[in-house]
Amino acid sequence: MDELPTPPNPFLADEASAALAFPSLFDLFFLPGDWSIYLVARFLPAVAEWFGLGADDYGTSLAGYIAFVVWLVTFIGLIIVWASIRNFDRRVTRGIAAGYAEVLRRIRMVMALAEYRRRQRTKRTEPTIVVEEIDPKALRPSSSSHLYD
Repeated sequence: MDELPTPPNPFLADEASAALAFPSLFDLFFLPGDWSIYLVARFLPAVAEWFGLGADDYGTSLAGYIAFVVWLVTFIGLIIVWASIRNFDRRVTRGIAAGYAEVLRRIRMVMALAEYRRRQRTKRTEPTIVVEEIDPKALRPSSSSHLYD
């Protein structure tokens, strides 16, 4: 098999110069398909020979189908990666918020315990009065009872 040329570079104005150019959307769309054909023909020559792939297939409908599949898989992969990053960010943010709330709760608990202990230290302890039970049938001394003794 002859040496397989690489697919045309859409970012160069022409192959001979190094001048940069803006590629068309057509060239950008077909880029993954052309490079897939090149990689299969270069590294899997038996598969390329069985399918009849070569440099003539660059920019054809086969390259277009392959490019469409590659772009579709790429976009689906980007959506999956974006959702994974978003979910990870939400979990981390939720964890930070829960940790912050827990720290605030523990600070409130420490302050309440300190206030309780302060109140316990400054609590007044007064003597208690023991009240004896009075017998209702017993004579009650009056204030004038001492006069008649």
